[in-house]
Amino acid sequence: MIKFMNIKSGFLLLITLLFTLSTSALGPITGRLSICEGDATVLSDSTPGGTWSSSNIIVTIGSSTGMVTSLLSGTSTITYTVGSSYVTATMIVNSVSSSYAITGGGSICVGGSGVPIGTTGSDYGIDYQLYDAASSVSSIIHGNGSPLSFGTYTAAGSYNVHITDTITRCTNHLYGHATVTVNPLPTRYTLSFVGGSGAICAGSPGLDLVLSGSQTSASYQLYLGSTPIGSPIYGTGSTLDFGLQSAAGTYRVVASGISTLCTDTMSGTPSITLLASPGPITGASSVCAGATASLSNSITGGTWASANTSIATVGSSSGVVLGLVSGTSTISYRLSSGCYRTISIAVVNLVPPISGSTRLCVGTTSTLTDGGGTWTSSNPAVATIGSTSGVVSPLSAGTSRITFTSSGSCGVASTIVTVNPIPTVYALHFTGGRDTVCASAGAHLTLSGSQLSKLYTIYSGAVTIANAYGTGSAIDFGTITAEGTFTAVAYDTVSGCSQNMSGILCTLPSPGTIFGITTICVGSTSTLTNAATTGLWSSSNTAIANIGSTSGIVTGVAAGTAIITYRIGTCYRTTTVNVISLCTGTPVGGVASVVSATVCPGESDSLYASGYSSTCGIVLQWQSSTDGTTWTNISGYTRRNCLINPALSSFYRDRK
Repeated sequence: MIKFMNIKSGFLLLITLLFTLSTSALGPITGRLSICEGDATVLSDSTPGGTWSSSNIIVTIGSSTGMVTSLLSGTSTITYTVGSSYVTATMIVNSVSSSYAITGGGSICVGGSGVPIGTTGSDYGIDYQLYDAASSVSSIIHGNGSPLSFGTYTAAGSYNVHITDTITRCTNHLYGHATVTVNPLPTRYTLSFVGGSGAICAGSPGLDLVLSGSQTSASYQLYLGSTPIGSPIYGTGSTLDFGLQSAAGTYRVVASGISTLCTDTMSGTPSITLLASPGPITGASSVCAGATASLSNSITGGTWASANTSIATVGSSSGVVLGLVSGTSTISYRLSSGCYRTISIAVVNLVPPISGSTRLCVGTTSTLTDGGGTWTSSNPAVATIGSTSGVVSPLSAGTSRITFTSSGSCGVASTIVTVNPIPTVYALHFTGGRDTVCASAGAHLTLSGSQLSKLYTIYSGAVTIANAYGTGSAIDFGTITAEGTFTAVAYDTVSGCSQNMSGILCTLPSPGTIFGITTICVGSTSTLTNAATTGLWSSSNTAIANIGSTSGIVTGVAAGTAIITYRIGTCYRTTTVNVISLCTGTPVGGVASVVSATVCPGESDSLYASGYSSTCGIVLQWQSSTDGTTWTNISGYTRRNCLINPALSSFYRDRK
């Protein structure tokens, strides 16, 4: 027996070669008796015709072929038997393993520097090599008892580490994989200005900057040089507009993947160059016909020009404008860079008459017009005017001269504004100073005072109800019984000025007449009604009669009278209900009669009862008899008058 011992970190390898000679004349077993776990080999013997067997399930062996397949590491005795003779040998199955794992991997962008891959540790006597799937991608590194590094990797894949025992040459791999994911860069689109040119005049709105496309999976940041402009814009799947840009410099856009964070600079680096531009034009905006006005600019060296020389001309270098005829011309000032500014010059003749309303009422404004210039009022206590707007504000009765001075110094114009007083405010009310009354009751509508030459109109909403001329004292517009809201307006028949009177009066909804039977018996009912349906019923004495608040059904409780009220809000109507008791004693008889005492068979006749006592509890019952002695009630005949169809000569009476 020959033994080899190799001690490594984490495991003990024992290799034993044991040959046992048989007691027979069989030759020794030949072949590889030391293999790696998972390997196969063929054993043989010089004596043919024998049978092979294994003492341990760690290996299997073909009984006739001698083909050994290893399943697990360990030792097994292999026996070869021919007849009663046999020979044995010990088979050693070796393995290699490690408690360390692969490290590294991760995500990178296309063109990135790669990610490192290594191990958490290593064993002496073990060789380590990195594989991508079935292909090796590194040289062999001998274990040194420390973590190993295979370098950095940029190719996408799932990496694993193969290990090899340097003595047995058995192989295995470390636990786990290192995955390298390579994310694409955002698609490159082109950044450019709409129209292409990057030269603009200083102070202009700028040029529209557009990216030719975008991805919804990326955001886009605009830079001027190295300075970001605004916040990133998320891709839309189409072009992106970064708006008007007017700052000088070079522009670029960097795209960044939203999930991958991979960045790339888009194609195109357009730039803006600022050209010299004039400042604002200063000077008059109007000139009188035949007169001149000077324009100027803070930037010298430019050229002046008029767009309409038939209305106004301008000195090309002096900026002096000459007004020719009434109208407007655009004056421009242009530098050699091509940048320019303009101003509109109005050429005016002598000031025309002022237009607009000049007869006003206190508190009602009016706008006067007469071109560009300044307005003044000679009597601000009567009327003021906006110095540039021309809006007149009347303050009190009287007159004021309004003067307009043209900004072109071409003259002045004036007009007289007359301010008329508005009617005096009086109070509108109902009789007694009330603001509200019930419509059914009605009330006189009065105005507390009035002025001569004023027309006073009463409105219900927008509908005219009454008119009356002022008398110098209070006005009575008569009785109002209609429901509604009432206002009054006074009109000055001379000046046309009007004024709302104070007070807004209301007539409230009122019930109509109460209908129904008001004399009832104790225990009986009667239904009262009203044309208005929104009111509530009540009784002044529920011990005599009560009534359903919404139904109007009156029930007699005891003999007497009760006041029944139907109320809508504060308005109401009443009626008296008389409750009488049931009759007592013997009723007073009356007279029974017919229309005709003689009728033909098949003809009808009418019975009448009259003169009997009429009070509560009286019940009529008609009877008939053929002999005047035996009487029979006629079913259903309980009314005062009834129709009969006698078949025989009969007697009739009415009992109570």
